[in-house]
Amino acid sequence: MKLRIITTTLFLVILFSISAEGFVIKNVTAPTVITESGYYILQNDIINSDADVCIEISANDVVLDGQGHTISGIFKYDSIGLKTVGGYSNITIINLTVKWWHRGIVIFSTNTTIYNVNVIKNNEVGLQLTSNGNTIIGSKFENNKIGVKIYYSKSNNTLRYCEIVNNTDYGLLFEASENKLISSILIGSDVYFTQSSDNIISNTTFINSKLELSGSNYNTIDNCSFEQSPIELYKSNFNIINNCTLTKAYNYNPYHYLPYAIYLKESYSNTISNCCIYNPGMIIQIENSNGNWIYNNIFFMNGKHVVTDDSINFWNKTVGNYWDDYTEKDTNNDGIGETPYIINNDNKDYRPLVIYPIEKINEPNNKPVPVINVTYKNNHWSFYVTFDASKSYDPDGDYIVNYTWMYGLVEDWDKTVRVAYGTIIRDYLGAGKYKVILKIKDSRNAINTTTYDLDLTVLDSCMVITNPG
Repeated sequence: MKLRIITTTLFLVILFSISAEGFVIKNVTAPTVITESGYYILQNDIINSDADVCIEISANDVVLDGQGHTISGIFKYDSIGLKTVGGYSNITIINLTVKWWHRGIVIFSTNTTIYNVNVIKNNEVGLQLTSNGNTIIGSKFENNKIGVKIYYSKSNNTLRYCEIVNNTDYGLLFEASENKLISSILIGSDVYFTQSSDNIISNTTFINSKLELSGSNYNTIDNCSFEQSPIELYKSNFNIINNCTLTKAYNYNPYHYLPYAIYLKESYSNTISNCCIYNPGMIIQIENSNGNWIYNNIFFMNGKHVVTDDSINFWNKTVGNYWDDYTEKDTNNDGIGETPYIINNDNKDYRPLVIYPIEKINEPNNKPVPVINVTYKNNHWSFYVTFDASKSYDPDGDYIVNYTWMYGLVEDWDKTVRVAYGTIIRDYLGAGKYKVILKIKDSRNAINTTTYDLDLTVLDSCMVITNPG
């Protein structure tokens, strides 16, 4: 919110400066071609226009303020909602909704800024950039065929604080180089790089949105979150994936027999480091890819962590990775196991971590705090109970890498079940008093437990029970 306020203030200053310098201030009420510098204000919606181009800007130093209004077309083939012409620069477009065109906005000008613009339901593409040095801030691209397309090897375009949502083919298509996507969110909108290099994606959240690089080199993905959103590299080399979190298994490609977090095919010399990869079923899958560096990552609650075929890669530098199924000893207490972690005969982590992050090896380690939330439903003949430990936390900010549940009748406690996931569901056949124990372990091996006495003899309606540990 603070960033949005700062950005809005900056734009108000810019706009005030433009008007103060004596630029022409004009109103726009219908489809038009702007051919003079100035500050233009859209006074009303332009609805169901059959124009080939609704608003065209063919001048330098133009501000178009939509004032929250909408320009809409009729899905006419090859129609454009707003177009800037090549050879011009310093154009600003703000506070506008563009929808129902073949292409929503097409930018040929350079140094163009788009701020607080919603581009919705355009048949072919929401925003098409075919020039350099443009900035898109605080805008939304939703339900287009392609949300944003940057191509013809154009560079130095930046998307910041944008929402790219439910675009059917791609949320973002890069056929270009040296562009940036920063502090944005993608939901149901894939990102595709083809023949693209030196692009940066940082501080961005992907939800159900695949990131795919094809024939693309020297790109950087940094400090991003991927939820049900795999990363695929195909014939792509020297890329960096750093400090990312990948979670919630999802079999995005039906031809893969396991859901994957990261997939490499015929890709070389990429680096995957400082990443957290977790959730049942998440793996790194590697085919015919060699010389990649994969180190200082944490893998937990995945079952099988890596599937590799016809590939030899490097799994450690001075440190390797944290694997939650590594059980060997660290006899000298340096945080690194003495025995390699074996992936297969050709792939071994020679310096597996027994704590993560290893930089905290000499810092105090407080115990994690287990929290049990219990919800249940009375099905007349049984109780359907959900035990949820997702609110458990670690006061030091470490990862909780293992959850173990033990539960059973108080008088028959030896019949317990241990499950190593955060949430479990049990069907209790009849009322009774039950004991529930949750044990959790953090990534620096601190362990803590909490106990809850579940009394199903007195409960007769749905409720939530919370034990803070």
